[in-house]
Amino acid sequence: MRKLTCYVTCVLLLAVSNVYAGPIRSYVGASAGVVLSDDSSVTDLNGTAADVSYDPGLSLSGLIGHEFGMGFRLEGEVNYKKADTDKFKSPWVTRNLNSDFRSIGMMVNAYYDFQPSMAFTPYVGAGLGFANINMSSADVNGLRMWNSDSATAFAYQVGFGGNVMINSRMAFDLGYRYFGTSDFDIDRVSSNLSSHNILFGLKYYIH
Repeated sequence: MRKLTCYVTCVLLLAVSNVYAGPIRSYVGASAGVVLSDDSSVTDLNGTAADVSYDPGLSLSGLIGHEFGMGFRLEGEVNYKKADTDKFKSPWVTRNLNSDFRSIGMMVNAYYDFQPSMAFTPYVGAGLGFANINMSSADVNGLRMWNSDSATAFAYQVGFGGNVMINSRMAFDLGYRYFGTSDFDIDRVSSNLSSHNILFGLKYYIH
């Protein structure tokens, strides 16, 4: 009975140690990648709706985070996104649209690392924050659709990826983020933004 009790205790201790495995440390990092924007729904003051499509764009991010040693980590992120518009598509006509958007977002992200003590660490996560969006003036065949303006909107993202340790202090990060905003008003129209982001980054761990 004593041997069985000792064996069960050892198994439980091993299980607990595995649950709480993983380093406790902070890190800083940066990433860059491509923005593949979904079509935006644009509605003017008269309630007339149209869609705006975009060319592939650029995403840049800077971040600082902390790992809590249980697979969980929190992260603060500042991101910049830019893309040129492609087409203006209404129920009656499709035309080239000459404009672009730039956004600066501030996010708080929570992630779960599945193998925090391994050389390769897959993860999933989500974040909340806000984004300040700047839209340049937009023209369709010489007709002004809206003037340059900016707005601030609620922002969110979900994603997954993996970290690959380069050495004891640096890791390469490949990740996907779906990024979206609430509706916002730009000059004479109401719109929103959402995009698929493929990111390549580096992290530096502070022990």
